[in-house]
Amino acid sequence: MFGIFSCIHLIAHPVGWTSVEEATKPALMSLLALYVLASKGQRALIFALLLSCAGDILLMQGESSSAFLIGMSCFGAGHVFLIYALKSQHRPNCARIVRGAATIYALLCAGLILLIAPGLGSMSIPVAVYSLLLAATATASTGVNGKAALGGALFFISDTLIATRLAHLPQLPQAGLIVMATYIAGQYLLASGLLKSATAANVLRRSDVAE
Repeated sequence: MFGIFSCIHLIAHPVGWTSVEEATKPALMSLLALYVLASKGQRALIFALLLSCAGDILLMQGESSSAFLIGMSCFGAGHVFLIYALKSQHRPNCARIVRGAATIYALLCAGLILLIAPGLGSMSIPVAVYSLLLAATATASTGVNGKAALGGALFFISDTLIATRLAHLPQLPQAGLIVMATYIAGQYLLASGLLKSATAANVLRRSDVAE
């Protein structure tokens, strides 16, 4: 169902079916959370997805409303749960990779904040804090597996594009579609990467017990 709703939502955007787009958006992360629940995934991951769902609903109220700030706070809290879930599934001996990713994402985050801060006004500090959480999630994802790392990168790209829009910077053609496509793919890859890692860890534990 998550895949079907995602396809419908992404098709509705360029076609101009605003009512379909608005009706499907709140369902996306809730359906992904149900998938994780059915797959016996981490509770922290489920909480992160449900907070993202709440953030999606609030952000639909408009970028100038107080609901937008509350929605961004929901996403920020979701990142905290997501970072916890990712770090709990880090591979052994991944510290070098994570440190390298931390350097790259720190530089990207610093560059982003410097770029967008002049156009954000009173939103500059909340967006800067959120950007740090976003970079931390992307960094933590590199310690799990390739699927999660790609998901973290796509999530970072998606929210970076939103930040440039908030700062009134020039946008790519169909920027809204790109934002949603990278967001949906990023969240799915993060979730499926974590589920894959947890499954592999369970198999390894059963093998150790059998021996």
